[in-house]
Amino acid sequence: MTGTLSDAERIEAAGVVGAGGAGFPTHIKARGAAEVVIGNGVECEPLLAKDKAIMRAYPDQVVAGMAVMMGCVGAKRGIVGIKRKNTREIEAMRTAARRSGMDISVIELSDFYPAGDEHVLVYEATGRVVPAGGIPLAAGAVVSNVETLLNVSRAVSGHPVTHKFVTVTGEVERPATFKAPVGASFARLIEAAGGVTARVRGGFEVVQDGPMMGKIIPPGADLEKVIVTKTTSGVIVLPSGHSLLSEKRRSIEHQVRLARSACISCSQCTDHCPRYLLGHPLEPHLIMRAFGYRNPDLSEDLSKYPELTMAGLCTGCGVCSLVCPMGLSPRCINERVKAAMAEARVKWAPKRGPKPPHPARAGRQIPSRRIVSRLGLSRYAHGQHSGSGPATEATREELIEL
Repeated sequence: MTGTLSDAERIEAAGVVGAGGAGFPTHIKARGAAEVVIGNGVECEPLLAKDKAIMRAYPDQVVAGMAVMMGCVGAKRGIVGIKRKNTREIEAMRTAARRSGMDISVIELSDFYPAGDEHVLVYEATGRVVPAGGIPLAAGAVVSNVETLLNVSRAVSGHPVTHKFVTVTGEVERPATFKAPVGASFARLIEAAGGVTARVRGGFEVVQDGPMMGKIIPPGADLEKVIVTKTTSGVIVLPSGHSLLSEKRRSIEHQVRLARSACISCSQCTDHCPRYLLGHPLEPHLIMRAFGYRNPDLSEDLSKYPELTMAGLCTGCGVCSLVCPMGLSPRCINERVKAAMAEARVKWAPKRGPKPPHPARAGRQIPSRRIVSRLGLSRYAHGQHSGSGPATEATREELIEL
């Protein structure tokens, strides 16, 4: 009927953005054309559980949102990616997909990090490689987080995005996932999780979102004034002095000095880089070597250092920093280079044709449990309860409306 809104317009009017963390406007994806829509239920960041809670509580709505996106982009099929270990969520989504009567399937992924990277997920789901520097649409796919799909299903019925699913964990008495109003304070969320444990009342800090790619809330910040946004996924309370906080707090300048003095060019960062393993020409060890031997001045013309521009392909997942035997952070160096590229308006440009995925890719994927152990977070993982009460799976899987 003339004058009615299209689904893409309803999605835009509802303010739906990527709920997995990127915040990309979903209505733009809905105006594309793709062969397949992929729902991202992988939730690869350690400790977070909001996607799992959504798939258990709202499987039909997630599938309905996928159906809307399939209609918008003209896709004939939908795929939901979930880690193989999450059997309850797999069954819930497969049951909902059958009820929908549409060509929507669930694929099971191994428990490695970062399985939820959209380029990695597209390859796992379709066998296609998204071109380096490209987006999934270049491989005929649209990728949306399962929470985004839930919001899409609500948007076409006229409901705007007003709430966000957030996991609160770490040193809190009752770790849980909350359906919180956008604008709710972190202080309120921590209080709803039973408050901080007696162990850390003398000093704690908060990581926003996941431990790998999340950011530290500045020490001393008023948590009443730090609020939930449409992209907030986690609130992780850690003891002051935790090693994860120390690593995240290193300045870029300090990281550059370390790179210049301690990099041994072993190439472990490159060998385990998820994008390099997909065939992308991203080789962090060459960037580190440039800092060690060429001492680049990033305020100069970056054309003098063409090897550095491959940093534009880095997604900041942090795998390179985890595997470095010298404790360096190629990710931080890449971020420094990317900032210089943005300031100079320089983009990475391909110098050769695409390569196939690395034949050793499967053997170089890092299990999530190793990530958790390396970050010193085992106390808070796998349903363990950090408070004074008993450790139960329910404390991690509980879903509470704030």
